[in-house]
Amino acid sequence: MLTGKIIEPLLIKVDMRRISFYSLSDLGNYWDEHRVNTLLSRADANLSIDDILELNEVQKMTKYFKPELRNTQKYKDMLKLCREKLYKNFPQINNDNINGYFEKITFRKYRTDFFEIIEKMKRYKKLSDRGFNNLIQSSKFSIIYIMPCKELLNIWEHALYSYLEANPMYIPVVLNKYINSEEFNSNWYLPKDIDNTDSLKNLTEIYVNYPEANINVLENIAQAPNVNSFRLDDYLKYKAKKKVDHFSKQIFERNSGIKRTTMVVFSDSVRWFEVKEQGTEYKIIISKEWIDDNLDYPTLLNNFIYLFGLADVKFRSTLVSLESQTTGLEPLIHNWTTNSYKNNRVFEEKFVLQRLLIQSYYYELRRHNIRIEQICEWFFNTYIPEEFNIKGFRFNAPSSDSKYLEKCRNLFSEIDNVIRQFNLLSSLGNIDQDLLNFSSTPVDIANVKSLIPNKFVYANKEDGKVASHYLFSNQCFTSLAVKYNSKNFLDAIQNYKLEYSKIDEIDKAELDYLIQHHVVFNENDELSLNIKYIKILKEIYDYGEFEPNWYKPEEINPVLVAMKKDNLIRYGDTLLSEPELDFYYYICNSKKFTNGLDLRNKYSHSNSTLSEKENESNFYIVLLILIQLIIRINGELCWYDEQKLRL
Repeated sequence: MLTGKIIEPLLIKVDMRRISFYSLSDLGNYWDEHRVNTLLSRADANLSIDDILELNEVQKMTKYFKPELRNTQKYKDMLKLCREKLYKNFPQINNDNINGYFEKITFRKYRTDFFEIIEKMKRYKKLSDRGFNNLIQSSKFSIIYIMPCKELLNIWEHALYSYLEANPMYIPVVLNKYINSEEFNSNWYLPKDIDNTDSLKNLTEIYVNYPEANINVLENIAQAPNVNSFRLDDYLKYKAKKKVDHFSKQIFERNSGIKRTTMVVFSDSVRWFEVKEQGTEYKIIISKEWIDDNLDYPTLLNNFIYLFGLADVKFRSTLVSLESQTTGLEPLIHNWTTNSYKNNRVFEEKFVLQRLLIQSYYYELRRHNIRIEQICEWFFNTYIPEEFNIKGFRFNAPSSDSKYLEKCRNLFSEIDNVIRQFNLLSSLGNIDQDLLNFSSTPVDIANVKSLIPNKFVYANKEDGKVASHYLFSNQCFTSLAVKYNSKNFLDAIQNYKLEYSKIDEIDKAELDYLIQHHVVFNENDELSLNIKYIKILKEIYDYGEFEPNWYKPEEINPVLVAMKKDNLIRYGDTLLSEPELDFYYYICNSKKFTNGLDLRNKYSHSNSTLSEKENESNFYIVLLILIQLIIRINGELCWYDEQKLRL
C-alpha cells in the first residue's frame, strides 16, 4: 500500500486533499492512493471540474513510480480507469463556455492542466480569438497557463499579440525566451505572429516605454544579445539602460541601508595576519615587519597565495564564482539570466577584498620602490629562464610615470602576449619569437592547452552533474529532509542508517540513479556510499574541478577510469580551469557573459572616456588577472620541470 505525506511548500497555498505533482523533487508533491480510489469510485454526475483535472495529476505522478510498482496489474488498472474517467467527463469546449469552465477551477495548480487537456484531447477545434477574449475577462487567467499549448497559441496568436500590446506588464513572459531563458520554461512555445523580429522589437519598445516597467527586465533588455528573431538596435537597448540607471539612482537615494566597512592595514602590531570584526567594520591587519623583511620577488609573489589567499596551495584561484557557494535565494534576488555570470554574494565579497588587498599591497610596496608590474616582468624575463631553463617569454611592464589609462592598455597587451607565448610552449614545446611576430592571429585563452595531460576533472554535464545535485542539493530527497532534518542526501546517509525499502517512493528515482552509477551501494537493503567516488565529486562540487596530478597515479587513476565508465566525469586540458576561464571572460570581454565588466574591450579602443580614478580601480583588477595567470603558469612549469627530472 502506498502512503502519501503532505508537504507544504513555502509561499504556496495547497489544497491538502488534492493530488499534486509539480516536479520530481518538489516539496509540494502530494500523493494519496486512498484519494485516487475515492475519485474513481465517485459517480460521474458528482465530479467537479477540479476532480476531473485531478485525474490528470494522478497520471503525471505515477510516471515517476518505480517500474516494478508502475507495471503491476493493480496500477495498470488504476491508470486505465483514470484515463477513461478523464476522457469521458472532460467537457466539450467552445468560445462561449471556455471561461465558464475555467472560472469553476478552484485549485490554481489545475489551471494549466485545463488547457493541457484541451490540447491533448484536441478539443480546441471550436475555438477562435473570441474564446481567448472571453478568457481574459477572468481575474484568474494568466497567459502562463497556456504557454505549453502550441495548438491553442497558434489559434490565439493574433488575440494574444493584441492583448500584450494593451497589457505591457505581461510582455516579459514572451520576451524571456531571449532575455532570460531560465524564466522561459522548456515546454513553452511562442507562435509565429509573436516570435518574429518586428513583433518582438515592437513589444520590447512598448515595454521600455511602460511607466511601470520592472528594472530587472529593463536590465535584461539592455544586456540581451541579438539572436535568431530577437534583434534590437543599440538605441532601444540604450533607452532601457538609461531607464535602469534612473531607477537605480532613485532606489539608492531612498534607501541608505546598512553600510559595511572593510579596510586593510599594514601594521607592526601583528606578526603575520589578523582579522578583526567590530560591528559593521571589518579590519584586516597585515604584518608590516613581514613585508619589510621579505622583499625578495619570489616571496612577494608567494604572498598572493599564502598571505592574501588569491589562490590555494594547489594553485587554484579562489576568486571564482561557484554554484556550491550560491544560496537558494540568490537566483531570486539577483537578476541572472542564462548569459549572466553568477556573481553570488561570496564571490562579490572575495572580489572586493582582493581588490582592497592588492591596492593596499601596491601602496605598501611603493614605499620600497617596488611595483607589482616589475615583479611580473621579473617572473617572465628572469625567473622562468633561470629556474626552468625555458627561453622566449617576454614581458614589458608599463613605466612608473604612465597614466593608469596607459597602464591598463599596456597590461592587457602584455597579457595577450603571455597567453600567445604559453600557447606556443604547450603546443610546440618552445617559444619561437619569430613565429610569434609573424602570426597576428589572436589566441582565445580557452583554447590554450595545459602541459599537464588530463589536468582537470569535471562533473559530466549529464550524469555527473545530476549525481552531484542529488548528493549535495537541499532540494532533493525531500522525504529524508523532513524525516531527519538533513541538509542533503549526503548528510542523511552519513549520520543515519538508511534502508532502501524505507525510502519514500517519490525519492526512489533519485536513489536508483545514484545506485545505477555506483555512487551509492545497496547491499542487503542497507545503503552506503562509494567513498572514493564521493571524495572526487565533493571536491568538484566545492571547487568546480578536481586535479589528479596532486595524487598518486596508481591510486587515483583506477577510480577515475571507473567514474568515466559510469559517465560521471570528463577531462579538461586547458591552462585555466573552467571557473577561472569564466572569471577571465567576466572581467575581460563580453564573449560569454552579458553582465561582465568588458575591461579588455574598453581599453582596446582609443576613445576611452573613463576617469583616471576609474582607470586606477580597473588597473588593480587587471593586475589580479595577471597574477592569476602567473600562479597557474608557475604551477605548470613546476610540474613540467619535475617530469623532465624523472626522464
